[in-house]
Amino acid sequence: MTNDSEHNVGKITKNIFYIATAAFLWSLLLMWTWNTVAMEVFDLPKVQFKHTFLVAINLVVLLFFRTVSSRNRRHFKS
Repeated sequence: MTNDSEHNVGKITKNIFYIATAAFLWSLLLMWTWNTVAMEVFDLPKVQFKHTFLVAINLVVLLFFRTVSSRNRRHFKS
């Protein structure tokens, strides 16, 4: 029984690490894209990393809740 719970904790930890890494890399890509395209083409102000990281985290949270709610709807329809 302990082995199963340790395995689940390991999976959850690994998934959280993957999500955090993806959010970090997506934030860097978003920041680079904004600062090269939006500043040069549209003459908009430069964005900081903390702003793009917060956007990435918000999207992760929204997608998580959307996925959880859609799973719950399918479960209750059956």
